[in-house]
Amino acid sequence: MAPSISNELHTIIDESSEYRIQEINDWINNGMAETAKYSPAEIKQFYSLPEEHKAGLSKLYTVAETFAIARSSKNP
Repeated sequence: MAPSISNELHTIIDESSEYRIQEINDWINNGMAETAKYSPAEIKQFYSLPEEHKAGLSKLYTVAETFAIARSSKNP
């Protein structure tokens, strides 16, 4: 049996930072901006990210690593 949306949300909340939980709360209470439009492929990718990370298919970067990557990127 597939997990319910409620169970999935509980998992996301349990594994999220307080900042992310506040963002989710703000989004629920204030609604998503009307300018934000996502294709079905983008939505599918969004939901696959946590599973990819759990399976070791993606890597999280610290803020310092992110800055180092951005600074080392070759700009045209």
